[in-house]
Amino acid sequence: MQTEILARSLLPRQLLTTADAARMLLITVHGVRWLARNGRLPYEATASGQRLFKVDDVVALLERRRQGRLTSVPADRVIAVARPRQLTLLRRPRR
Repeated sequence: MQTEILARSLLPRQLLTTADAARMLLITVHGVRWLARNGRLPYEATASGQRLFKVDDVVALLERRRQGRLTSVPADRVIAVARPRQLTLLRRPRR
């Protein structure tokens, strides 16, 4: 409901900055950039490289997320990153 109110107040502008999209999606700007880079959130780039997002696209992504229709990343494409200190905690105990 709050998203719909926010979307209606932004409709005259039609285009959102990365920060505006992040606020609507309740994620970080880095998360929005990731969604854009991976094709999950369409955008238009300005001559200076700034990403601009259509309000309708952001609202559609929110709806897909709400309905659980976002596909997850296949397990063979997931990379775990950890510091060496953390890896020692993940090792199996020696027998």
